[in-house]
Amino acid sequence: MGSEKTKSSIDMHSRVVTICEGAVMAAMALGLSYLKFKLFPTGGSIDVVMVPLLVLSIRRGAGWGIGASLVFGTLKCIMSEGIAYGWHAMIMDYSLAYAMVGLAGFFRSNITLAVTVGTLGRYIVHVISGVVLWGQWIPDEFLGITMTNTLVYSLIYNATFMIPSFIIALALVLLISKKTKLLSV
Repeated sequence: MGSEKTKSSIDMHSRVVTICEGAVMAAMALGLSYLKFKLFPTGGSIDVVMVPLLVLSIRRGAGWGIGASLVFGTLKCIMSEGIAYGWHAMIMDYSLAYAMVGLAGFFRSNITLAVTVGTLGRYIVHVISGVVLWGQWIPDEFLGITMTNTLVYSLIYNATFMIPSFIIALALVLLISKKTKLLSV
């Protein structure tokens, strides 16, 4: 009976540590969200906010990563100059899009694949949001290309900030994994 109590207290301690770690990583991502290179007045920026979320997801798994990323996305919209046209845009462009970064936790043994899947999940949600929610505001021309298709516009628009953000996040997460034991639990 004593060993059950000890195991239970160890499990509780581990859970509390993981919850605190998730909160710290979400807070770190929120702080980093103020350091960005804005591309367009309508949204989209190059930043490093995914790095702490990816690190958490790789360390603790998809469940914890998705949860902390969901919290971060919601806070980012509220506290970091989020652009949302109604509650549905807030959910799609922030809460759900960033929650997808946590998918990296399903691929913990392969950092490059983990970062790719997490970033791709976020990109896909942004693209869907661009078609479904923002498509009515498609410009006639974007980056010198005539725009007639909302899917093509959303793919290109979101790629302008997601590709650089992916490259930066991948480089930093790989560097973190090589220089520290941060990605091992």
